[in-house]
Amino acid sequence: MEIEFLEPETVGVWNRWFGSYKLTDHPRYRVASIGEHFKTQSFTSQIHNWNLLYGKGKGIFLHGTFKRNLKVVVIVGVTLEQREKEKKDNEEKNKWRDLIHPYYR
Repeated sequence: MEIEFLEPETVGVWNRWFGSYKLTDHPRYRVASIGEHFKTQSFTSQIHNWNLLYGKGKGIFLHGTFKRNLKVVVIVGVTLEQREKEKKDNEEKNKWRDLIHPYYR
């Protein structure tokens, strides 16, 4: 299955960007550009907090990764059931990365 290439979006508020994600999005990943002063810890904390506060209610767990060399962050959503499989089975652990275009992996 070939995954569509997406150009990075410009994001103003991370929580709004996370909240606009839907499991029905095609492709399943989203990409945002980051600036030189991007704070990895801040992004990680915000996606973690979003998962705790809103993800369960929406039935979504967001994975996030950043690629400094490309100056982008990538998010991928999985169902809560898939997330439970990932936590229990090492073979499932990184399958969410398969939903990202190879350029951004």
